[in-house]
Amino acid sequence: MRFHLAMAHMKTHQLFLLSLRSLHLNTKKNFIMKRFIVTSITLLAFIGVYAQGLSLATQNKNLTYKIIPSENKTWGYDIYYNGKLFIHQPSIPALPGNTGFTTKEAAEKVAEKVIQKINNGENPPSISIEEMKQLGVIKKTKPTPS
Repeated sequence: MRFHLAMAHMKTHQLFLLSLRSLHLNTKKNFIMKRFIVTSITLLAFIGVYAQGLSLATQNKNLTYKIIPSENKTWGYDIYYNGKLFIHQPSIPALPGNTGFTTKEAAEKVAEKVIQKINNGENPPSISIEEMKQLGVIKKTKPTPS
């Protein structure tokens, strides 16, 4: 009987040791998990701040433009970033062919719109035919009757 009590006590002791080891492993896993979560949150916060800084940097770009002559007595534009050529656009964007704008004013409106888009973080800055129609730089086509 004494042997059975000793064995029972030994099994209880072994179970206790096993549960302590398990508890220790769980504590270690919890520590690792907590550390992972804290590191992840810190990393995400850093990325958010960095992205916001990039956005602010784009808004503070030293962007200028120059209207340039193009073929067939038309006009295009160059956009400069800190005095260096950034975009060379001798023709009307989004339209086929190499013809530029008919007036300097039209080229100027589009160049200003493109700079506005760059400042708003759009990269690459694109301008649609519809946007150019809204700016009044290309003619609005009348729908043909069917």
